[in-house]
Amino acid sequence: MKYDLQCVALTPEQTDDELRELIRGLLPQVEKTEQGFFVTISGYDFDPRELHRIPEVVEFCKRLVAVGFISLLEISCTREVGRFEEAMPGWGALEVWMSANEKMKCGKNIITHQMKEEFLQCLNESNMICRKMQPKQSQIDPRLF
Repeated sequence: MKYDLQCVALTPEQTDDELRELIRGLLPQVEKTEQGFFVTISGYDFDPRELHRIPEVVEFCKRLVAVGFISLLEISCTREVGRFEEAMPGWGALEVWMSANEKMKCGKNIITHQMKEEFLQCLNESNMICRKMQPKQSQIDPRLF
């Protein structure tokens, strides 16, 4: 099945209020298409470090998790975990969560059963945050993998 990629570019300079407003604006698209977004984090093109090793990016990922942004994202950008035949650009919810929790590694990441359970719990909490932002009951599902 072919998917149209939905990407959103973010920067750590965005405030939590701006992120919440973005959630409110993007959530109807996720619900309508039943497809999440991939996120790219701008401003680090010339930094030689991997994004997950940049402290400002790690802190930003923590904020993305805290405000419920991961509910808008595809589960993962990797073909091993996500629903795509090849790796996708940007990060999905799992990569943002792993970065926020400093569990991301260079190369192939191994997802343990415990990590999967922790991630799914966090995703469920994120979904509850997003539901509270919608005036009507949201239809977000946990998109289990």
